[in-house]
Amino acid sequence: MRRVLTTGIVLFLFTGVWLLWSDEERVPAATVPAPGSVAAEGRVTVKPDQRALLSAEIAGRIEKILVDNLSPVQKGQILAVQYNADLEQRILQTEASFKMAEARYHELSSGYRVEEIQEAAANVKRAESELELARRNQERDGMLLVEEVISQSRYDAVVAERKMAAASLKAAEERHRKLEQGERKEVIAAASAEMMSQKYALESLKATYEKTILRSPLDGIVIRRYLNVSEFADVAAPILEVANLSEMIVEGEINEMDAGEVKKGMKALVTSDAFPDQQFQAQVYEVSAALRNRNSDPEDPSVIVDQKILPVKVRFLQDVPLKLGMRVDLKIIEG
Repeated sequence: MRRVLTTGIVLFLFTGVWLLWSDEERVPAATVPAPGSVAAEGRVTVKPDQRALLSAEIAGRIEKILVDNLSPVQKGQILAVQYNADLEQRILQTEASFKMAEARYHELSSGYRVEEIQEAAANVKRAESELELARRNQERDGMLLVEEVISQSRYDAVVAERKMAAASLKAAEERHRKLEQGERKEVIAAASAEMMSQKYALESLKATYEKTILRSPLDGIVIRRYLNVSEFADVAAPILEVANLSEMIVEGEINEMDAGEVKKGMKALVTSDAFPDQQFQAQVYEVSAALRNRNSDPEDPSVIVDQKILPVKVRFLQDVPLKLGMRVDLKIIEG
């Protein structure tokens, strides 16, 4: 009986040692830092100013998409165009109205030409002569009417001609006065207001038209295409995303217990399950001044956790085959 008990105890101890050894073997290498180093995990990304999401600034149908995924792009290059034919027509019409309003304002504000004033004076002289002739005709036909040589209707026609001549003279004199004195201030102010109104309308239409054209804000490649030609884009709907992958970084998360060990300028080794036999040289270039809460497991977002982490940013010191968004492990060391 004592021999059986002794044998059982030995087997129990052996099993416990084997289980402990097995658990140690299953711990990922990145979570067991070497002495003097800090282990962390992170994700490959690019600097914020090297990545841009191009979204619709106005609602409309996609007319053209001139690039595809992984297409190289240059800063300022047109990548996509929303339907804007109606805006083009409105711009042409408003541009014509603006030019007319501008010409009228400059004409009123700068005064009239000498030739126009002289022509108006000649028209006054002509109108005076015509009125004098009409008066004489009325006087003559008035005597003929008394002598019953002409009919009343004939006399009425002559009177009407005299009145028309008088009205023509008045209009010619008013025109001549305006040309000599210039337009009133309120007329010039109204013309100026009309010109500025047309100008602002034109600028607004051109600004709206420019919003239908999506240009790349940086040099890089297209990393994602959200919509296709003929699809409708609401305001703020993403259409394309571009990034400069020549400046990839890692946004790492340091456990709060190790926060005091990490400094700007420290060296780092980056590893990935996708490239198990490779280590990539990197360097810490930014350490956050504050801790941040982490509420889910980065490996499995469905797992709820309650941790505090210190965000750090690491730049690569060599070309890497890693892809945007990859999860990686970091080993930060003194260097």
